Amino acid sequence: MERSEKAVPQLSTSQGDRTVSTPKVESSKTIINHVLERLPVDALSALAAGIVVAPIVYVIDTAVIEAALGRRTVGRAVRSAATDLALQPHRIVRSKPFLAMLALYSGTYMTVNIVDTMTAKLQADAFTSTWTKLGTVSTVNMALSLYKDNQFAKAFSGDLVTRAMPARSYVPFVIRDGITIFASFNLPPALASQLPERWENTVARLSIAQLIAPAASQIVATPLHLLGLDLYYRQGRLSSRERILAMRRGCVSGSLARMIRVIPGLAFGNVINTKLHSSLGQNLE
Repeated sequence: MERSEKAVPQLSTSQGDRTVSTPKVESSKTIINHVLERLPVDALSALAAGIVVAPIVYVIDTAVIEAALGRRTVGRAVRSAATDLALQPHRIVRSKPFLAMLALYSGTYMTVNIVDTMTAKLQADAFTSTWTKLGTVSTVNMALSLYKDNQFAKAFSGDLVTRAMPARSYVPFVIRDGITIFASFNLPPALASQLPERWENTVARLSIAQLIAPAASQIVATPLHLLGLDLYYRQGRLSSRERILAMRRGCVSGSLARMIRVIPGLAFGNVINTKLHSSLGQNLE
């Protein structure tokens, strides 16, 4: 009897292994089909959010660059860019800088949606889901952001420079994006736990942290942004002192502008994308 009892579990385990191996292939096919089925929803909600966000951030980025070049103050540059967008929308929305901005936000939101769709179907744990999203979204966001920076720098340089952006200009831009992404995805949960618990009665502490952390990070990110622009516009050999002076020029106003800049992308844009993604997804089901 003892031998018989020992033989039964061995046979059961072997059969169990065989039955488990087959659904894995079916599950992979199901996940791929599920992602493809929901791809229009992922793309449409991301594009809609990008269309809302892109004009706002376009105006702010234009103002920061013109202030860095010493052409206007940030305030005047914002008014000028907003006026151009309102009076000549057909020209602005077809320009390379605007299209690059639209691609940046729509592409980032779409990546978020696709990752969410996959991890939800896979029923991934919180750790896997969080770090998969962070790594994937960071990679896509940085690539599109660098492309956007390149297009903006070329468009607003005028006769200053027409050559390609040097590799060293990308370094401060990459560090800038790394700081912003870290502050947007990794820092808020830790910061939220330090906020007063009574705040939960009116608004979620995490929501507050998700606005505070990215905005505050621009105090460090903006000088790097200005340095990257300076390395592009003035490609000759300059002293460290001259580079620092370029970073300081417009740093305060630029930081404020970029703090305001992250709110549409990280708050309003995310809300629009999330709500549309959820609503359209329910209709699809």
